[in-house]
Amino acid sequence: LDVDVYCVELDTVLLWEHRGAENVYIPLPRFPAIARDIAVVCDAPITVGELDECIRSAGAEELKDVRLFDVYVGPGIPEGKKSVAFSLTLRSDEGTLTDEHAQSAMDKILNALRERLGAVIR
Repeated sequence: LDVDVYCVELDTVLLWEHRGAENVYIPLPRFPAIARDIAVVCDAPITVGELDECIRSAGAEELKDVRLFDVYVGPGIPEGKKSVAFSLTLRSDEGTLTDEHAQSAMDKILNALRERLGAVIR
């Protein structure tokens, strides 16, 4: 042969075992979301994870996402406390949320934070 020759051996079983996760199609939501921000004051030792878990388990079916965006300790916040702010995304799979439905979900979340962790709205 008067040209370069290349050879490759592929272990297809090994390739198959190390493939990535399968793509799963998730359709876009049919109804719009409502974004609400909350800031709560809680005891300093309470972790953001505890607050996040409390928000997610409060029973608000419309809650789709929780994102931390601020933790503040300083002037205006009592000693031994901190302010933690979250952005919440609310959406229904059944129809467009009304302000009343969104407020009902927010009330569930705020009540759970107050009762379980002693966190109050700032």
